[in-house]
Amino acid sequence: MAATIQHVVSESLVRTEDVRAGERLRSVEAQEMASRQGNSSSHSMHNGRDVINEKLPAEVLLLIFRGMTPSQDDAMAPIRLTHVCRSWRILIYQWPVFWLGILNPADKTSFTYNPRRFPFVLIAFEKSQPVADLAVSLHGAFLSTLCTIPDHASRISTLWLDCSHDVGNGMDSLFDLHLPRLERLSLWFYCERGLYNSLAYTPPVVHFPRLSYLRTNCMQLALKWMAMNPGIRSLVCGGRYSDSYSKNRNIPLRCCRFNTLSIMFKALERCSNLEELEVKHCFPTAGAPFDRLDADVHIHLQKLKFLRLCGDPKSVRDTLERLTFPDTARIALRAVYAHRSPSDLLPRRHVLPVIPQIRSLVISVSQARLPFRRTSILGEVEPGDKRLSLLAEEVASEDCAAYFFDLFALFRGLTACYSPMNITRIRVECYWHLDGDGGGYSWLYSHHPRVIELVLDVFSPGDALSSLGAGNILEHLEHLTVVIYVHETSDKEYRTMMRALEVRAACSLRLRSLSFTQEVDREVVEYGYPSLTVKQIARLNEIVEKVSIKTVITD
Repeated sequence: MAATIQHVVSESLVRTEDVRAGERLRSVEAQEMASRQGNSSSHSMHNGRDVINEKLPAEVLLLIFRGMTPSQDDAMAPIRLTHVCRSWRILIYQWPVFWLGILNPADKTSFTYNPRRFPFVLIAFEKSQPVADLAVSLHGAFLSTLCTIPDHASRISTLWLDCSHDVGNGMDSLFDLHLPRLERLSLWFYCERGLYNSLAYTPPVVHFPRLSYLRTNCMQLALKWMAMNPGIRSLVCGGRYSDSYSKNRNIPLRCCRFNTLSIMFKALERCSNLEELEVKHCFPTAGAPFDRLDADVHIHLQKLKFLRLCGDPKSVRDTLERLTFPDTARIALRAVYAHRSPSDLLPRRHVLPVIPQIRSLVISVSQARLPFRRTSILGEVEPGDKRLSLLAEEVASEDCAAYFFDLFALFRGLTACYSPMNITRIRVECYWHLDGDGGGYSWLYSHHPRVIELVLDVFSPGDALSSLGAGNILEHLEHLTVVIYVHETSDKEYRTMMRALEVRAACSLRLRSLSFTQEVDREVVEYGYPSLTVKQIARLNEIVEKVSIKTVITD
């Protein structure tokens, strides 16, 4: 009996000791938790009183934070700001505009391409309230998720949607959305992957009543939507370039081309209110049979402000010949296949010039990169007001002499797009060595008699300068700028300029100003280089009212 009592007492003492040990442990844990909370509060107060938080207003901090947008290397970079301190976390979660950069990142390939990031995108939609007009960039994989948040989707006014990589995701999800605020849509996909039938024939006007801007790489889609959306004001058709994760970043990603130009014109007939039209990389393939276009077919786009065409020269020219638009429209034409000159892009059937107000020309011929030759023409009404832009790159072939370029053909093709009598300023930039211009400069001068200012930034200016000495050439010329690139020891170009200016002075065509610059490579300096003599400079001051001469040493 005594042993039993002793055993019970021992167990009671052990349990009592365990209880006391547990109480002591809980007390220690409570003290440690209080210490941590105190330290956290202390750190929070310290961070809150940091100089950057005290001196910078919340609006400035927020502006800085918005610069931290998702990227392909670190898609969660913006949210890491909330880990710095409580002040930043409160600021970020209370300001909806911070989340706008997450919904529309500059690096559009970084986000909704990965389904694991969908929850973060949903949080961004939630936190961006009450912003009414959202700009959102998404991939097709997120479409089904977007359908689950119709209230947030209805706030979208600008949508960039890439479905080109999401073959397994039905594009029908796009039309399950009601987007009453949507005004700008950029849509990328490939109809040959079985998505076209469900997409192109679904009337988008029901769910997108305010759509005014459409950009897409699918011409079939563009034609259908143009017919069903008379409210479209801007149409951009053409492939975009590959994303940063692609190995072929310089290859445009396009879905399909126009089979014939007639199809495009029939669609444009229904879009007389277009203000912007861009078609690039979508014209029929070079060498493909062209459909016969009725000469009487003419599309009147009286509200057009911007026209950009890029493709085979014949397709570009045939399109331009059948369009009528205001003289104030800005035109950019580009050829993507080998041909002689950007003037091949210009219309040949119009009697009247396309843009009669152009008064200034910049004509550039250069070797942008081997083995390509690059030619461009810019036309301005006033400085900075460019109304015409022509660009062409020619691939040098074995059948083409490496140093052959027909300036005469280039210059002669220009007058189809403006009135030569209106031109008062011409700048020629020719960074291509030419053995002869074939009479190009003489033709250029004689067909622009009203030129007052002439700039010759030419690698070999001999022909350009000697043509100035011909009789009755540029009788109104007052200001001449000449840039000579010293690449040989001969001074014949200096003597050519002197003879031409003396002839003009003798014919009472004295210049008001001459700006002469010789650019000398640093390696040439040590071997000596020609320059204007003291006698020549004195003579220039006699025959020109104001002379400016300088030498520039280049690396």
